Amino acid sequence: MFACDPFCKHTLVPLVLRLGLAVIFIFHGFTKVTSGDEWGADWGFRLWQKRSSPPAGVVEDLREADKPSSGKAEGDEEASRKGMVARVQNAYAKEAGQMPDELNDQILQLAVAWGELVCGVALLLGLLTRVAALGIIIIQAGAIYLVTYQLGFGGETGVGWEYNFAIIVMAVAAFLSGGGTLSADQCLMAKRKEV
Repeated sequence: MFACDPFCKHTLVPLVLRLGLAVIFIFHGFTKVTSGDEWGADWGFRLWQKRSSPPAGVVEDLREADKPSSGKAEGDEEASRKGMVARVQNAYAKEAGQMPDELNDQILQLAVAWGELVCGVALLLGLLTRVAALGIIIIQAGAIYLVTYQLGFGGETGVGWEYNFAIIVMAVAAFLSGGGTLSADQCLMAKRKEV
C-alpha cells in the first residue's frame, strides 16, 4: 500500500491542489477580464449570447448545403434558406433560455471575474489560501444556482453542474488543508513566530 509521508501530505498534496485550482481560475478570470470591453463587467452577456447562438460555421454550412437548384424559383430558395437559418437560431436561443437577471448586474460580473483572477493568483502563491478557497466555493455555488443547476448534474449534452461541484470539492480540500509548507502563508507564519 502507498503510504504518504509527511513531505507528501504537508507539501505536495496542498501544492498540487493549489496549482490545479490556480490554473483553472487564472485562466477563467483572465478570460473574463480581458475578453470584453468592460474589464469583466460584460462576461455574463457574452456567455449568454454564445449559448444562444449556433456554433461558428453552422449557419454558413446550412446556407452552403442549401444552394439554389433547378426547379425552384430563386426567391423561394432564398426564403427557404432564411427560414432554415432562423429556425436553427431560434432553437439555440430557446435551448439557452432567458439570461438570469442577476447576470445583468455589472457589479456581480466584475466581482466574479476579478474574484476568479485574484483567487487564482492567491492560490498560485499560497497566499491567504483558505480565503481564496472560500471565494472560489462562493463563486462556484453561485454558478450552480444561477447557470448550471437548470442543466442537471450531467446535463443532456454532458455539461451540467458536476464541473462546478468538482471544483467546490477541490476548494473545500484546499480550505481544509491550507497552503502547505511551500506557500506564502507558511512563510508569513514563520516570520510571525520569529517576531
